[in-house]
Amino acid sequence: MALRFLIVGLIFIGLTSYIYAQQPLSKVGDKFKLAQSYEQNGDYRNAARVYQELYANSPTDQNFQGVVRSLMGLQQYSSLQPLVDERLKKFPSLELYCLEAQLFWRIGKTSDAEKSWETAISMATKNPFDFQYIASSQTALRLSEKAITTLLYGRKQLDRPTVYADELSQLYAATGNYEKGISEVMTIFNASKNTALAQGRLSALMATPKGKEFVGLALENAASSGDYATQKLYLWFLRESKNYNRALEVSEKIDRTNSLQGRELLEFAEITSRDNQYDISLKAFGIVIDRGKNTPNFLPAMYGYARTLDNRLQSSNKLSETDINGVIDRYRTIIAQFPNNQMSADCQYHIGVLAFERLNDFSLAEKELKRLIQNFKGFPIVASGMVKLGELYVMQDKTEEAEKIFAQTVRDYTNTNLSQADKAAFLLAELEYYRGAIDSAKEHYMVLAARTDADVANDALERLTLIDQNKNTLDTLKAFAAAEFKERQHKDNEAVTLFKQVVDLAPESDLAEQSLLRCAVINSQRGQFSSEREFLTTLLTKYPDTIYGDKALLSMGDSYAQEGNKLAAIQALTDLLAKYPRSIHLNEAREKIRKLRGDV
Repeated sequence: MALRFLIVGLIFIGLTSYIYAQQPLSKVGDKFKLAQSYEQNGDYRNAARVYQELYANSPTDQNFQGVVRSLMGLQQYSSLQPLVDERLKKFPSLELYCLEAQLFWRIGKTSDAEKSWETAISMATKNPFDFQYIASSQTALRLSEKAITTLLYGRKQLDRPTVYADELSQLYAATGNYEKGISEVMTIFNASKNTALAQGRLSALMATPKGKEFVGLALENAASSGDYATQKLYLWFLRESKNYNRALEVSEKIDRTNSLQGRELLEFAEITSRDNQYDISLKAFGIVIDRGKNTPNFLPAMYGYARTLDNRLQSSNKLSETDINGVIDRYRTIIAQFPNNQMSADCQYHIGVLAFERLNDFSLAEKELKRLIQNFKGFPIVASGMVKLGELYVMQDKTEEAEKIFAQTVRDYTNTNLSQADKAAFLLAELEYYRGAIDSAKEHYMVLAARTDADVANDALERLTLIDQNKNTLDTLKAFAAAEFKERQHKDNEAVTLFKQVVDLAPESDLAEQSLLRCAVINSQRGQFSSEREFLTTLLTKYPDTIYGDKALLSMGDSYAQEGNKLAAIQALTDLLAKYPRSIHLNEAREKIRKLRGDV
């Protein structure tokens, strides 16, 4: 903190000057509020003037603090020092001596500052806050070594070996004294077992390679004691350091020595899987699986292994059909060994999703999703399967079947899986919108938008906004909706044709601008970057004031970057920064420019 102005033990001054006493209280209060207003608006000069007038008439603690804040804001330390000195003569306190020390230091009178701090230390009581307050006044001036000395002295005076450990750990980190910093962190940790606090403090010490080395050695030594919490802290350090193989060894040791029956390894595997460290995650799951079917955590390890394989597959740019089928086979093995199990229901769902979204085998996907619905009744994941089956029907132009399955999901799962029931209800409204039943769709969107806690509320609200903006041009909106339907079905050529018709039908409308942007997105998704840029250029040229200009330039930059044309990409992103200084895409554009230039 720059300065702590709330002084412990506020001193009330009962006597005021005769002149001040004659002023109406309302005027005094108004004047103080005026000073506060100046201060809050950053006008420290006028704030200081009014506060000093108030203080001259009534030297209360409140008025004095106002003077201090405003003069400190103006950095007029020389002007403030005499006022502090005068007040110290009347009301000596540890807090005022700390303030005086800060002022002396700032104006270059360091020896006088030392004397003031010495006086403050001599006034310290058995209250730990006193030494902490003095140290904070030194830390405010970045005098970390002095603050350390103060706190160590306070610790000795109080005869409490663990007091100030947190403050000292941060100060040692600031001064690069890693060994002592780690020692203080471990003092806190051993006393409280507060893992989150210890991780935060150790992270500060790990900011440099040397600091990371010290932390690693210290934690390795501490973990050798066998303390479970310390071993877990060491395991965290190894993961943070990307030393995953060693981390796996430690995880297995913790699991074995504490008789955790695979729980520790499962936790490690799940964490590393979430961190996209799939190979080491698979090894950890594999260790549990290798212990045999009778081990308590065999099933979750089998499921985790399959899901991690699935996730690794999804993260790959090129998906091999053989690999996809390999994952499906693992899911089938779990289902065969553990029928009527929640994890097996999840496996059945993921088989359907892989067949639908990765193999593009609609027939297999329909069969697998129907098997989920039939064989795992009562499990919440079935609602997700029903929604997915409805989406599959939409892709196949089987809108009647889609409506039936969505409606059934709403009926059957509103009480047990509300998020999927809401999604189904939203998709029902979408089908009405796509076929041009705008009024009916609007009614359903309104119901969903009113439930602000629903996941689909924002999507419904966006639809309502679109409908309201185009309520006088419903024919254009219906044409736009028809194009969106083809886009949803991934019938790209038909979608582009219909979006271009919207542009021709209402060239001056917002829907025309959106249609050009949608055509660009479709071409980007199928890797036709030159065609994408043609649509973006048309949008920017035909509609120079378009509200989608920043998004178009961002897409233009991405398109050039995909083709390896870094100079053109940087130019497009730079144009975004220049033309749209308030765009929500500014940070993203700057980051992409830095990457293209090789700065990061």
